[in-house]
Amino acid sequence: MALTLDTTGSTSTGDTLLTQSLLMELSALCRVEVEEGLALVALIGNDLSKACGVGKEVFGVLEPFNIRMICYGASSHNLCFLVPGEDAEQVVQKLHFNLFE
Repeated sequence: MALTLDTTGSTSTGDTLLTQSLLMELSALCRVEVEEGLALVALIGNDLSKACGVGKEVFGVLEPFNIRMICYGASSHNLCFLVPGEDAEQVVQKLHFNLFE
C-alpha cells in the first residue's frame, strides 16, 4: 500500500502531518518508508482509462524522468504519478506540449 501526504500549507504552525507517533503506529502494522521531495502530477479527463494509448503516449513523454508511483484506474478520470519535485515543472510542460499543442 502507498500513502501520499501533501504537506503544502498543512498547518499554520509549520508542524508536520507525519508525526513520530503516527510513524510508530504505522510501523506496528507494516513496513514504513518515507520519501520526501516528490511532486504529484495528475492528468484529468472524462473516461481517461478507456482511451486507448494514453499510457503509452504519457509515459513515452516521461521516459527521461524518474517516476516513483503510478495510480491509474482507481478512477476512470485520472492518471496520477509522483516525480522528483525539481522535475515537476518540466514534466508538466512536456506533457502539455505533447498532449495539447
